[in-house]
Amino acid sequence: MRNSFFCLDFAVNRDHLWKTIDTALSYNQKGCINVVDGVVLTTAHRQPDYLKLLRKSLLSICDSSYLQLYIRALHNQTIEHYTGSDALADAVSSRRYKMMFVGGSEEMHDGLYRNLSRLNPSIKRSHFYAPPQAAVDSFDYRAIASLINRQRPDLIWVSMGAPKQERFMHLLLPHIHKGVIIPVGAAFKFLGDGPVKRAPEWMISLRLEFLYRALTEPRKQIPRCWDILSSLPSLLLKEYRLTRQAKDHQPRQESSGKVDYT
Repeated sequence: MRNSFFCLDFAVNRDHLWKTIDTALSYNQKGCINVVDGVVLTTAHRQPDYLKLLRKSLLSICDSSYLQLYIRALHNQTIEHYTGSDALADAVSSRRYKMMFVGGSEEMHDGLYRNLSRLNPSIKRSHFYAPPQAAVDSFDYRAIASLINRQRPDLIWVSMGAPKQERFMHLLLPHIHKGVIIPVGAAFKFLGDGPVKRAPEWMISLRLEFLYRALTEPRKQIPRCWDILSSLPSLLLKEYRLTRQAKDHQPRQESSGKVDYT
């Protein structure tokens, strides 16, 4: 089954994701997972260096119900819509992983700790780290990695917002000894006790979560929605053309498994 879309390899479903992570951990390997929503997808479309970073990851998950629709329409294939928030909650509930949480504030961590403890009381052994506010190139990655290496977590959850968090995780990765880094955007806010929450289930089921986010965080989300909408036509057209090109040269493309925007 093909799972390469928009130049990224996607998990077909959550089982595929966790098997990939478990395999990496069983061999004491390290790596990154992409959590791809509209912001990540369109930023990768506009910034080749960002796309190049994402392509170095172990796998991507589909964090957008609309991305799921695009893949179905362009490739006649269905992949699971699996958000970063759901992945985090599943990992905590499974009680199988040692975890570390990077990003947000100490106040946010208090609420996150309380709510995650209800899913898994052993979360008290996890480490929560609130880095200083800084540009992505200004962090002391060796110092942050030293803290992580002392904790030896299996999963490192990073909440800084895209595209900063993806650049952060790839700059951090060379300095850590083991573990899989997963960027989860606003998941710390959603799962904490702060004012920012996920949309109601009925809005999520109708694919209206973006509207809820735009109404609750207009300054942040409306410009993001505009960036996505303005980039979407050319992004989808490029994927369609490259998909047609790949079909016309199928024997050559079968060996690589990907088409490239660059």
